[in-house]
Amino acid sequence: MRSVIALTVSLLACCSLAVADWVQVGAGSGDARVSIVAQSGGGSTFVVDIPGVEVVPTDVNGVTYSTVTLPGAVTACLDVGKPEVPMVPVLLARPTGSIPTLRVVSMETKTLSVPRVYPLQPPLTLNETSGTFVADEGFYSKDAEYPSSSARIAHTATWRDLDVVNVQVFPVVVRPARNEITVVSRITVRVDYSGGSYPTTVTDWLQPMYRRLIQNYGALGLGPDLLYHPGTRLLVICDPEYQGNSELSSLLSTIQSYGYTTELMVKQPAWGSATIKSKIRQSYFDNGRVLRWVLLVGEYDEIPPKANYSRSPAEKS
Repeated sequence: MRSVIALTVSLLACCSLAVADWVQVGAGSGDARVSIVAQSGGGSTFVVDIPGVEVVPTDVNGVTYSTVTLPGAVTACLDVGKPEVPMVPVLLARPTGSIPTLRVVSMETKTLSVPRVYPLQPPLTLNETSGTFVADEGFYSKDAEYPSSSARIAHTATWRDLDVVNVQVFPVVVRPARNEITVVSRITVRVDYSGGSYPTTVTDWLQPMYRRLIQNYGALGLGPDLLYHPGTRLLVICDPEYQGNSELSSLLSTIQSYGYTTELMVKQPAWGSATIKSKIRQSYFDNGRVLRWVLLVGEYDEIPPKANYSRSPAEKS
């Protein structure tokens, strides 16, 4: 059983869902809602409210699966072949250099009787067709909870002026052997920060993005940094074939004419995507975090990108 600090309220509803249906589990309607209820240098507390979920039957090879989706959430890319569940991402600004830890303070849940939850399929690249349907039959016979936690810290990062932490909330927990799902209608999560401090100002032109994407940004009271700070604004990483390209040289000259400092870095044969990422990161921090643009020049196989994968709940393999 999952361990929850403070009170957990569980409401059991024995309702079978045979057709596409909206199931109300909390108050209101629409998307999942994230609210910051406490913010300080020591931590952030937020609440996620889930109005309901949609359960849609899907027949595969004569077996009926249930696709469970949640407005305002994305598909959690966890384990291929195991139940596909929604995830609510929460991005928080943390004190610079701090170490975050997470705990669930409380949650309210509702348990529903639902046939086999549709399994997560392998990701597809552009123009790739679906392969063999994948289902971990051994896992579907287990009396286990999946995912094993309702919230976790996915990773930490630096977003120019701000250090951030990405929290993933899993409002749907599947018990495959019982053909049940437990849906969180409200969950309160606390993220504590050890060490570090928040900056007093941030880059002025990034403020709109911070407000839109960082959940606790409005509670930090950070002002705009209007001072000019010297350093490289444009970093160009190019394949050796394009080092002397006239159009590239013209572009750099034009940017320099506006007073911006540029840096041209020629890719070496042994550089992969991890090395390129490291070079960008090094240039960013070595220049006082003023780097604004990165231009990669070369073909796909010459300048290998960093691959990421995500998909919306509506996409199916």
